[in-house]
Amino acid sequence: EREGWVPRFAARLGGNARLVNLGVSGSTIAQAIEEQLGPALDAGPSLVTIWLAVNDLNAKVPLEHYERDLDRMVGAISAPDRCVMVANVPDLTRAPAYAGVDPSTLRILVARWNTSIAQVAERYRAHLVDLNARWGMIADNTDLLSADGFHPNSAGYEQLATLFAEEYQRAC
Repeated sequence: EREGWVPRFAARLGGNARLVNLGVSGSTIAQAIEEQLGPALDAGPSLVTIWLAVNDLNAKVPLEHYERDLDRMVGAISAPDRCVMVANVPDLTRAPAYAGVDPSTLRILVARWNTSIAQVAERYRAHLVDLNARWGMIADNTDLLSADGFHPNSAGYEQLATLFAEEYQRAC
């Protein structure tokens, strides 16, 4: 509620920002469409952040299904007066949790997913938060990762909020 990247990012938006955090840890995009899209639309936000990819990738959701669902979500939430920010898949080869996975195979897989994410974002004029290009600062610093070797810890979430805030300042 307070330590994650979303509330930290919202705090940077200033005192007039009202946070409605609908994110559920471990959620796939299909689950988010089912459980979170309706309440998000009902909230009438001026800013929406979408970072739903890694759980789908880890669950081996076919990329075509993921892209279809991401298109559905971003298309539904996009509006002329709304800033939509869509984050991609970080460089998972740098996360200790993926140490047993062939880095070149993983890099190719992540690149395919990120191409799809970028295409959907562009289609709806959403702003891409390129975590893949910037994740190294978190993954390379084990002081920013939790014990699972993948999720950021409190300090890592602070860095993640910074990445979103920088994109927001630049794009929205």
